[in-house]
Order: sequence, then structure tokens, then C-alpha cells
Amino acid sequence: MTLAQIIAEVYLVTNRPDLVSETASAVRKATMKFHLADTYKQDLSEVLITVPVQTDFHYQLDLSNAANYPYFRVLDHVKEYNNPIVGNEIQFTKQDAKGLLDDYGLEKQNYWYQAGFALNINSFKQLNQLTVGYFMYPNVTTGGYNSWIGTSFPDAIIDEASSHIFRLTGKDSEFKVFAAYFEQNLAMVRMLGL
Repeated sequence: MTLAQIIAEVYLVTNRPDLVSETASAVRKATMKFHLADTYKQDLSEVLITVPVQTDFHYQLDLSNAANYPYFRVLDHVKEYNNPIVGNEIQFTKQDAKGLLDDYGLEKQNYWYQAGFALNINSFKQLNQLTVGYFMYPNVTTGGYNSWIGTSFPDAIIDEASSHIFRLTGKDSEFKVFAAYFEQNLAMVRMLGL
């Protein structure tokens, strides 16, 4: 369903077509709530990044660059990229920033860690390109609404948005009924998102 169709359904369920901005906000919040409840493969995106030459094989990428990482939410993986693929590309291991040294006090190799919006990578060799995988936020803007949950299972978003409107309008019994649907709907969304 489109954003307009989902909003229209919430109007029907709540019988409150007068709450235009409140309903649009409730739909955006409901969409975000379901997407943030888990890391779904449908929210996974990969970008190919050319990295600058580093003589010490330590690389740092700025994740706040929205042009490179649109709707960035959280990192998933970092891999070396070669064209053509040769089969021995490095699959970097995620590390905690406090665990970069091994038991002998030497720095580990072929790892990545995130510090704020900085992606820090250490390799045992020179890199040219990386594939960076990350989970995206959905686009919940009026002009660009894009949610696989809204398309595949719009009832989940409709139920959750309706519960927001019922709470807002003081309809406690309806709010409780629709709020109780969240866990059931989330279980179905998770089945779709496997």
C-alpha cells in the first residue's frame, strides 16, 4: 500500500479523518517502530566504497555522509571487493573498540569497529575497494514513503497507527485492543523479514 492508502485506512478504523497531521505522524511512527524492532534482510543495503591508499593499512570511513550511506541505521558487515572477484577477499570481523589487541598485546588484523559515525578498519594488506553492508531506516517522508512492511503487511502499520490515534483521542478501550495487536503483528512481520 502507499502512504496515502495506509492513512486512509487509519481514518476508516479510527473514524477520525479530521486528524490529518496526527494520523500521518502516527503512520510514520508505526512504520519506524516495526522497522526498528529487528534487523531485517529487506532493510540491508550494500555500497561499494573506494578507499584511499594507506601505508599502515588502517582506514577510516565517515558514515555520516548521507550520499554514500542513505538512510544509514547500523553497520552489518565489511568485505574487501576486487573486480574481478578472485575468491580470497577479506571478510572483516566486527570487533569491540576495547578488544583490538590479542592475548599477546598485538593488534588484531582484518577487523572493523564503529566509533560514532566513523568506521575504522584494519587490514593486513592494501585495499582498493570495500563493500560496506548496513541496515537502512525506511523512508517515511510524504513524498518518498518506502516501506516493505507497508507494502507486504500494511495491517501491522494500520493497527499500530490506529492505536496511537485512539490513545490521543482518549478511547482507552480501543487503544488497549489495538495496542495488543503489536506483538502478534511483529511476529508476522518477522516471519516475512527472515
